[in-house]
Amino acid sequence: LGASSAAGKFTLAVEDNITKVVIHIAGYKNNTAKVEINGTTYTISTLSNNGEYTPIEIDTTANKTITFTTASGGWRAMVNTIEFYGVGGSTTPDAGEGEEPETPVEPETPETPTGWVLVTDVSSLNAGDKIVIVASNSNCALSTTQNNNNRGQAAVTKGEGIVTFGDDVQIITLETGTVAGTFAFNTGSGYLCAASSSSNYLRTETELSANSSWTISITPAGVASIVAQGTYTRNTMQYNSNSSLFSCYASASQKSISIYVLK
Repeated sequence: LGASSAAGKFTLAVEDNITKVVIHIAGYKNNTAKVEINGTTYTISTLSNNGEYTPIEIDTTANKTITFTTASGGWRAMVNTIEFYGVGGSTTPDAGEGEEPETPVEPETPETPTGWVLVTDVSSLNAGDKIVIVASNSNCALSTTQNNNNRGQAAVTKGEGIVTFGDDVQIITLETGTVAGTFAFNTGSGYLCAASSSSNYLRTETELSANSSWTISITPAGVASIVAQGTYTRNTMQYNSNSSLFSCYASASQKSISIYVLK
């Protein structure tokens, strides 16, 4: 809710038998949020990127309307779930039982994606993971076809943070590289490597080296920077949409790529 310069707002009216509402809130991505609920201001330090949400409890015994507003000036917020609590069953208690306990109205829990899932945090990757390398803004991935000096492309189908594909997409096993803080991409027949300082080469070598040891950084949107750490200077893996291939370049001059991991 909210934008970079504008506040977001909603108003919620609850039924007469609802006596309490709990709203689970986090700051948008990596940003702290500030919200006002029925005149009370809350600063939210939990972050949606971490999957952590702060429960805010609102008493609706008397006031059956909830007004929720984010602070203007970039204080955007994420709402995960809203829980409603009230008198269970009839609003009239059974004789001799006194007041009935509050009964939560269970919210639906969002499903965790499974299959091949977009990586948005490099810290979630580990040696032994199975990954595929996909063009960020095109429906294609690095294929099993190793040309003389580059890799071909293979078609994929993208969903909401997931991807599906056929047997012609290269499934890679992550290993630890020879350089500290790097990964190696084991294709089953060797390791993807940068192979030139004068030409745009992406080859497969049988023995692991610094040229097949890659640093990986990933933005929250899932755009990956993959750079080999050997002596060759054309070492940034990218997608060349004009030639329909994946290779290594001296700088980020081609199309961006992303990593999807098997969950």
